[in-house]
Amino acid sequence: MSPPPLSPKGRKRREEILEAAGSILEEEGYAGFYTRSIAARLGIRLSNVQYYFPTRESLLEELFHHALEAAAMELEEPAQRGGLTPLIRFILADQQSPRSCRMFWELWAIAGRDPEAYSVMSNYYIAYRDALATAIAMEAPQLESDILKKRALLVMSLLEGVSLFRGERRKFSGVGQGFDDDIIQAVYTLALGAASPIIPETS
Repeated sequence: MSPPPLSPKGRKRREEILEAAGSILEEEGYAGFYTRSIAARLGIRLSNVQYYFPTRESLLEELFHHALEAAAMELEEPAQRGGLTPLIRFILADQQSPRSCRMFWELWAIAGRDPEAYSVMSNYYIAYRDALATAIAMEAPQLESDILKKRALLVMSLLEGVSLFRGERRKFSGVGQGFDDDIIQAVYTLALGAASPIIPETS
């Protein structure tokens, strides 16, 4: 039997708990991720947190779903609006977000140990790949579905790899002004097979 639907007040409290949980995971890592810490952060009783999330594991799983579902939805709009370049610029901009970076580092670490967390993470990357495939199809509608997915996977691998050398606290030689354009050129080469990729002008 499924639980009864939450009232507007209950939904608000649940969102507050998830927000506080995300902040603690970002700031302290999994070592500091406890329902008691979240209750203290919000100034509420532990039982209030446990009403919505009985265990730390249930809270972590929901935080995974919440964060990755939101990220997947954010990818859809630029992919459908303007094709490949707006989507890549959106992803590159997100890599500069301290919260996004730290959250994903923690989620990746947890997913490496927890099969359920890995499953949730995998579903996110399927959505990520599909958003890229949609954007590539706008540039190259002649490509078949399986080819689009393979090229999207190549692009995704490039973007995930390059995220290690960009963003907060990462200062590497050559990663500076103009590097985003270099990345986009590489994306077009992988996605479209263009020998001399041309970056469309941004609006």
